[in-house]
Amino acid sequence: MAAHFITLGALKWGPPVRHDATVLGQMIAVAAFPLLFLLAFGTRNPLRGGIIAGVVGVVALLAVLLHS
Repeated sequence: MAAHFITLGALKWGPPVRHDATVLGQMIAVAAFPLLFLLAFGTRNPLRGGIIAGVVGVVALLAVLLHS
């Protein structure tokens, strides 16, 4: 979910060329995925990790909505 919204938002945050912005968003999303995966499943309390990963997705969604 976070990767999807980062890719959507990069069109507005990145360079003015849409293709370059999409590639930038995809690179950020791929780089953030292992970190989110570790946060979601690597914590001692699985509920806490899921909440952290969900909050990151919600923040990415809000960033897309605020910049549209």
